[in-house]
Amino acid sequence: MKGNLHKHFLLIATLFVFGITQAQETPTLELAVFLKDKGKPVEGAKITIYEGAKIVETKVVGVKGSQVFYLDFNKDFKVIIEKEGYVKETFLVNTKLPDASPAVEHTQDLALKMYHFAKDGSTFTFDEPVAKVFYQDELGTFDYDADYEKTIKAKMDELEANIAEKDAAFDAAKKTEGDAVAKAEFEKKKAALEAEKLASVKAAEESRLKEEAEKKKAADAKAAEEADKLAAIESKRKEEESNKAAAEEKRRQEEEMAKVQAEKERQAKEAEIAKAKAAEEERKKEEERIKMEEAKKKNEAEKLALEAKAKEEAKAKEEADAAAEAARIAAEEKKKKEEELKLAEEKKAAELAELKRKEEETAKIKLEEERIKAEKDAALVKAAEAEKLKKEAEEKARIAKMQEEARIAEEAKKAAETERLRIEQEQKEADARKAQEAERMRKLEEEAKSKKQVEELAKLEEQRKAQAERERLEAEQRKLAEEKIKKDEEAARMKAALDAQEKMRQDSIYNAQLAESKRLAEIENAKAIEAKKKAEEAKALADAEKVKAAEEARLAAEAKKAADAAELKRKEEEARLAAEADAARKAAEIANAKAAEEKRLADMKSIREKEIADSMVVVAEKEEAARAAAEIERKKKEALIAKYKEQLAQEQSTIVKTTESKEVDYSNKEQREKYLSELAQKYPEGVTKETITEPKRTILKVIVVKSGAANEYKEIKYGWGGVYYFKNGQSITVQSFNQETKKTN
Repeated sequence: MKGNLHKHFLLIATLFVFGITQAQETPTLELAVFLKDKGKPVEGAKITIYEGAKIVETKVVGVKGSQVFYLDFNKDFKVIIEKEGYVKETFLVNTKLPDASPAVEHTQDLALKMYHFAKDGSTFTFDEPVAKVFYQDELGTFDYDADYEKTIKAKMDELEANIAEKDAAFDAAKKTEGDAVAKAEFEKKKAALEAEKLASVKAAEESRLKEEAEKKKAADAKAAEEADKLAAIESKRKEEESNKAAAEEKRRQEEEMAKVQAEKERQAKEAEIAKAKAAEEERKKEEERIKMEEAKKKNEAEKLALEAKAKEEAKAKEEADAAAEAARIAAEEKKKKEEELKLAEEKKAAELAELKRKEEETAKIKLEEERIKAEKDAALVKAAEAEKLKKEAEEKARIAKMQEEARIAEEAKKAAETERLRIEQEQKEADARKAQEAERMRKLEEEAKSKKQVEELAKLEEQRKAQAERERLEAEQRKLAEEKIKKDEEAARMKAALDAQEKMRQDSIYNAQLAESKRLAEIENAKAIEAKKKAEEAKALADAEKVKAAEEARLAAEAKKAADAAELKRKEEEARLAAEADAARKAAEIANAKAAEEKRLADMKSIREKEIADSMVVVAEKEEAARAAAEIERKKKEALIAKYKEQLAQEQSTIVKTTESKEVDYSNKEQREKYLSELAQKYPEGVTKETITEPKRTILKVIVVKSGAANEYKEIKYGWGGVYYFKNGQSITVQSFNQETKKTN
């Protein structure tokens, strides 16, 4: 028995691996069908799949009552299940995918109840499909048609009740028939006894005097014989019933023991498979780590090459521009001299005030960062210091003639690392500082009076956006880590449940049977949860990619707008730079161009203007450091996404279904504003909460109306444990959700 189970497990594992390999080459829908009758697997059933009138595949269900099929996408299939003595059943599968969705692997389990014909030999037919499976947009995967399932369930229940009624009638008839036979036998025996008694009485009457003593003796012997006969019959009947009950109980216990033994062997096999899977995951993690380290080294090499090339180009450009600009400046200076003299004093006063304010703000930020680092990073000081020394050594060796620039770059990197740790530990403080930064940027934009101020604002805005992107990627990494922890906890929970079941089996066979039923139900549920979790994880990754794409598009548009405003008088030069440079090289060229520009104007500007130019160089260097850090984080995320590419289910829109069964495309500004305007009119000022309960998830909808403007927040909790948060269709953190939906007095 154990050897056969082992072979079955090997066969199933081989088929599973082969199925995955095939699925990777040609994506399909993996449909696993499970057949049961009164909770027990139904084996030997024939399953035939039709595409129209054409038979696609025919398989026979194995001993576990299950069979797996791989169906091509964008087709309609009809599946027929047949077995002698059972009602024939059909179900429909539509594998059509959404137009914008790529074909990737999908898995769907389908558990069906089989109905045995009635005991009296009556047959039944059921022409309607018992289930319908198709792709459901709100789930991002294939699933039952829940509405159809509710409709057909009543008819299936009626069929089951009809069969049960006939079985009950058959059992009652059998019992009545048995009672009638027993009664007839008793009456027959009774009649025979009466006849014998009459004959005995008649014979006794005829020879009453002569044979009275002999008749009495014969009658007593006959009565004793009949009593013994009846007692023997009754004893035999009771013995047969007892033997039958004992045999049935023994058979039941043997079956239970066989099931328990089979399940124990299956659990051991699953543990081996899980162990092998864990080892494979560890190997993949190590490969990912090596790849990420190689990518990091490659990025650093590319960065060094780009910086060297950028400096050479900047130097050549500086020399070429110096002569051309000298003549132009002479002409411009002559023309602008009077105007500059007139505005010099007030401009100087404004710039000095602005510079002082910036220096004070920079000092405050630096002090705040140092305070946070001292409080939050005590455990990481040693590692951070080692990393700092390593980076400083590399920077000094690479650019020995630019010690001051290397120091500024190192400070920018330290600031970026401090900012990342601060965001992880103090989310609320980060939100507050973001609001302050946004207000400061708004004021800077209003106060900007010259080209340099606009350029500085643009650079600061790009730096802020790069930081925001880094924060989003870090949040995604934390989410992936949390999901892994949940999986580990689930595995530990399953192991504890199996250990408890084993103990219960040793205590009592009856308890083992109850535990077995419960464990089977939990395994089925766990499989369903795991399938849904994979779908949700894939959808979450797809949502993250969509958010990233939308954010990158928005950042690109805003950057272009700021650049156009800042470089309105030099459109030709800006167009040439935009056409020649990529993202990384552009940042370096802008920084060097600014350095060249500041150097060119150094002879004609005051020491204050030179300090402003130096501050712009610092901003450019900080921007380059932030860009490099963002690029590293982006590649880390790409590596993580590649790890889960088999589970990824791309979605190309940000359409979110509302509770009013109305679709809103939040990426469409007109639709978004119209919908939020309707919410502002429909709901009162303040915070309004609504709860929507669905079969597989619960949605907490929060409408926040403030000063006549509305925002829609959603907390979506899935049955398998996942929780997601959204604001106006865009994914947000739980901290942001709690902060922004909090009621205020």
